[in-house]
Amino acid sequence: MTKLLQVENLAEAVLRTFAFFDTFSYPLTLFEVWHFCGKKAELSEVQEVLLGEFLAVRLSQKNGFYFLRGRECLVEKRRQFAVIAEKKMYRARFVTKLWRFVPGLKGVALCNNFYYSPKSDIDLLIITAKNSLWLTRFLIIAITQIIGLRINSKKIADQICLSFFVSEDGLDFSTLMIPGGDPYFIFWFAFLDPIYDDGVFKKLWLENNQIRNNLPNFIFPEVAPFRVLKKRLYWQAPVFFDRLVAPWQKKIIAQKKINLNNEPSGVVVSEKVLKFHEQDRRREFRQRFEDNLKKYL
Repeated sequence: MTKLLQVENLAEAVLRTFAFFDTFSYPLTLFEVWHFCGKKAELSEVQEVLLGEFLAVRLSQKNGFYFLRGRECLVEKRRQFAVIAEKKMYRARFVTKLWRFVPGLKGVALCNNFYYSPKSDIDLLIITAKNSLWLTRFLIIAITQIIGLRINSKKIADQICLSFFVSEDGLDFSTLMIPGGDPYFIFWFAFLDPIYDDGVFKKLWLENNQIRNNLPNFIFPEVAPFRVLKKRLYWQAPVFFDRLVAPWQKKIIAQKKINLNNEPSGVVVSEKVLKFHEQDRRREFRQRFEDNLKKYL
């Protein structure tokens, strides 16, 4: 369990929350401050501590957003971010609609979605049925490639990045977290935004005790029915087909010469998790967070 976010003093816990999100130029609402705070508290207690002496000299507030003092520019950035995020959500929903007939598809969620820029790609977490990881991945990649929306070296902005697939029997992400505290992964998880969900995201939340312990006030969102795409037809192909396409995909992965020993948490290839984040910057983000925190403590 990381102690980077969890401290006994509520004011300091709140400050740590701001120190992290400031590294991504992301101001917070009162609800978000409480939602992401690493210490258990009532919303009213967080509101009170924001007005207290310790934080009053370290934070500012504008148009309903709180941020570290001297960072007023973040409010306009958040407004611009909302416009960019809506565009990317629209495209993600579009491609997910085309995937709904794919066998074994259990859930799709936007991720890496709290620091978008116009040049950002669209990262998705895709959850498959047990014994369908390789087949579901193969079909989703094929569809996305055919319609020209899969990310490539020449075109990145608003393209679909298919770098994280997980089977429903591999939803415990504790082994994917880096040692020494992984604040980025914790908030990455908290910002998951389901597009298609057959109920598997509730199971995902319950499976991850370590993350839940670091977010004691967090309420995993009940996604509004009108926002979540419904599956037209659910079916799962025989296991034979998954085993048929697995060796071919594993060979392609091996040909890319991914160094699995360089970042074991960034790149994972197993029968339950396929995660291809070759440039894993979580240690860098953690250091930036710690450096930012030192300025204000």
